[in-house]
Amino acid sequence: MKIILNIYFTLFMTTLFAQSSLTIKYKYEYNWEGLPSSTRPSYLSLSNEKSLFVIDFKQKNIDIDELEGNNVIQVVSKEGVQNFYKDYQKDNIYYKNNIAFKEFLTIDSINVFKWKLFSETKKVLGYECQMALMEHYGRKYYAYFTRELGFTYGGPWKFDGLPGVILEVHSLDNQFKITATVR
Repeated sequence: MKIILNIYFTLFMTTLFAQSSLTIKYKYEYNWEGLPSSTRPSYLSLSNEKSLFVIDFKQKNIDIDELEGNNVIQVVSKEGVQNFYKDYQKDNIYYKNNIAFKEFLTIDSINVFKWKLFSETKKVLGYECQMALMEHYGRKYYAYFTRELGFTYGGPWKFDGLPGVILEVHSLDNQFKITATVR
């Protein structure tokens, strides 16, 4: 399975940065009930047709420069990272799922969230961001997205489907939060 994933990412990720691109560093936080809270660095690389979101669970401190150009393939195959690859032309998101200690490639639709837009705004990294709300599997999420980065889509983890780049998202119960820290 690892070989299939590496071949897949090699074929499709080499074109990720051939066009105009954007890379953002995020702070991925979770505080699940019964488990110790945790913060992990994460990274979004976004192009005109594709994106890659990497969560650095083993805190190997991936440098943003590692996500530029062909080095993205090495980051994708690193142990201790979770990757979410989105192909906007196909409306697909690809990621690894662990089931019974085995890794499986999962393919889902990108646009599964039904966002409600609000007029409320706030600044994130100096960008004017608009608020949106949605509910997924019983949990409500707020997101703040900006149209100032030149993209009409894009976001961390599985979050997407807003008319701009999501720079912050958090669950209403504060068990989950992803915030942009560097652009």
